[in-house]
Amino acid sequence: MDQPMIGETITVPGFVDIHVHCREPSTNKSETFKQATRAAVENGNIAICDMPNNPGHETWTSRRVVEKQRIIDRDAAIPVGIWAGSQPDGRCDNIGELSRMANNCVGLKSYGAITTGNERDYSAEDFGEIHAEWHRVAPDKPIALHAGKYNLGGFIDMAQKLDHHLHVCHVNDPRDVEEIYKAKKLGIKITCGVCPHHLLKDSHDVLTEGWWARMKPPLATQPDSEKLMHQFSIERKIDILETDHAPHPEQNKWQAETNNPYGEEERDTCYGVPSLDVASALMLRQVVLGNISLDTYIQSTSHIPASIIGCQIAKNTSVTWKLDERRITERDMRVRAETSPFLGMLAVGRVQQVVISGTTVYDRGMHLTKAPRVLRGGEEI
Repeated sequence: MDQPMIGETITVPGFVDIHVHCREPSTNKSETFKQATRAAVENGNIAICDMPNNPGHETWTSRRVVEKQRIIDRDAAIPVGIWAGSQPDGRCDNIGELSRMANNCVGLKSYGAITTGNERDYSAEDFGEIHAEWHRVAPDKPIALHAGKYNLGGFIDMAQKLDHHLHVCHVNDPRDVEEIYKAKKLGIKITCGVCPHHLLKDSHDVLTEGWWARMKPPLATQPDSEKLMHQFSIERKIDILETDHAPHPEQNKWQAETNNPYGEEERDTCYGVPSLDVASALMLRQVVLGNISLDTYIQSTSHIPASIIGCQIAKNTSVTWKLDERRITERDMRVRAETSPFLGMLAVGRVQQVVISGTTVYDRGMHLTKAPRVLRGGEEI
């Protein structure tokens, strides 16, 4: 497929972002399904999948899955998948709920490392009963993993033992990518994703941006970030792009910056970056620069992520972009988060039209209609 040029108009299948935090319902009021999915449409998304670690209201029961479904049906602009959650701690004894959640979710998310809502690292063995039960009740639905620094190998071994698809989220270490790729070559069912912030930013940004650049997993060093880009764009050892869109109220970022400027884990923390509204335009700049082929961009944002959650993209679904150069400004901030570490960065493209299953939901700056649907796997988008 020919490399596009600045000023051209291109039509692509659309971004299926399988890693988004919409925060609703939760104690974090920085995002809603309505706002997130409208922003997603303007970013060229045709579907998103919402993660379960809503602060104070985790998706650990079938009742909470149904609660999310009702909000999605009422407010979402595009199809949304729901990840079920289960953790090996006293707050979440929900083995019996997995069978009731499975049919209405796209997969199971496991937090094996410290992050929002999870205060320590776990071993693969800690998740043994949970993953075995998920394999029993949902053998064809993936387990998504937030891996720790030292536990990835154990989870890969468990995936091989169960013969279950493991998706490793937001890789930030080239050595992990090589370990995942080696496992894939051995026939283990495994994929991995990388976020724009791990490709386009690096750990040096923490010095100037503080908590606006602190992530879990953290930003990589510049050499590692460049290696990740090579593994993604040239070697194709990284399967998909995913945003890990994680909005926070600006006051929470400032609180962490004031009380914990050095990022100590036992003090005030506020990890994550909003990116659902700008990710595609940032990455399309890499396409027109020739750093990423258009085919790699399409496969990694459309067909492969759709297949991970058991879906496929319909022939009458498409997103049309006008590839104009621009800088990210505050006018591009379509999500509820008040600021972004991507402000001022160069981007390419504005969405002209979004068509989902034959219905035009967005055209030249106008939201024409909604296409809400809860994805469960096995359907066309």
